[in-house]
Amino acid sequence: GDSHTLSVTATGGVGTLGYQWESSADGVGGWTAIAGATSPTRTMNPLALTDDKYYRCRIGDGARPPQPYVYSDVVQLQVRAVLNITGQPAGANTIAGASHTFTVTVTGGYTPLNYQWKRGATNVGTNSNTLALSGLAYADQGSYTCVITDARGATVTTAARTLTVLEIQTQPVGGDKLPGQSHTFSVTVRAGSGTGGYTYQWKKDGANIAQTGASFTLSSLVLGDAGSYVCEVRDSSGALLPSAAAVLNITANPINFTAQPAGGSKYVTQSHSFSVTCTGGTGTLTYKWQKDGVDIPGATSNIYTNGSL
Repeated sequence: GDSHTLSVTATGGVGTLGYQWESSADGVGGWTAIAGATSPTRTMNPLALTDDKYYRCRIGDGARPPQPYVYSDVVQLQVRAVLNITGQPAGANTIAGASHTFTVTVTGGYTPLNYQWKRGATNVGTNSNTLALSGLAYADQGSYTCVITDARGATVTTAARTLTVLEIQTQPVGGDKLPGQSHTFSVTVRAGSGTGGYTYQWKKDGANIAQTGASFTLSSLVLGDAGSYVCEVRDSSGALLPSAAAVLNITANPINFTAQPAGGSKYVTQSHSFSVTCTGGTGTLTYKWQKDGVDIPGATSNIYTNGSL
């Protein structure tokens, strides 16, 4: 679509000088006279891809032939299609931990092409026509574009594409409880993540339960309340993000101390025994004695004796 003019200036010779422009595919051989190109200048307007060739001008005067012609230097004219985006990147509404790839397809321009991806005004990614994002988080949410620049400085920019990432900020927590106690499960979605309009569906051991809020409380716990609880969070786009599993354990026969260990006042080289008596629990009870919060090697029964203080 641009234009270009080839020109040559010659002096000397006999009589009137004659000009003939020639073209070649490789600049070495196969030179062909260009019809009608018989002046010192040759203008191509508009340029076409077929004009991408090597050019020279053959010059003669009134005495030639039979004397040899003279030729100008060979010049190369590069003609490329205008830089053009033929495939725009696609955005997505997705969840934390997922992956997404932006891709742009470009034709034309002078190589090499340079690609600069941006999230908002921040440069991201590498010099590639693809931007692969994995382990997505809310920090990746935003509007993405790619600026493509060819070797001559021409640029084109993709349409902006939005990536939303639904993320849970606070996960539900399980616990160890006794019958009759209560326990609250709650989940907090990171504000602004995803597309808003959050809905909640709690599950126990993989099955839906009648709890559809961000939190709920189980009062007067019974053994049947024990299990693994998950909340499925969905935004208005339909992106679905399950929370981490929160395990609730309910002990029917809790361990109780019926006799606590006792300290004492002793002299050096004397011995002292600590003992504890427990009831309840399930199966065989295990013991581990500690001193100042550190496990004592081998002290794994209900009685611990220090034989020489």
